[in-house]
Amino acid sequence: MVYYSKPRAEFVTGDGPLDDAAITASFKGICEAASGCLLEIAQREVGTIFGDLERGRRYVRLAREAVDAFWRP
Repeated sequence: MVYYSKPRAEFVTGDGPLDDAAITASFKGICEAASGCLLEIAQREVGTIFGDLERGRRYVRLAREAVDAFWRP
């Protein structure tokens, strides 16, 4: 079984700094729901990250850390 997730784009495209706690909580929920399944995460509809590549890198890092911590194959 495959669990497919498309996280809300607002986490990375919203104004202001990233909300690490909200992003981690969202990915935690996704990972826990997907445990026991193959997991595919597709971040779509990212209109802008304000030209800030570090913003995108940080978002991906938070996602990966949550997958490592909370997803069980």
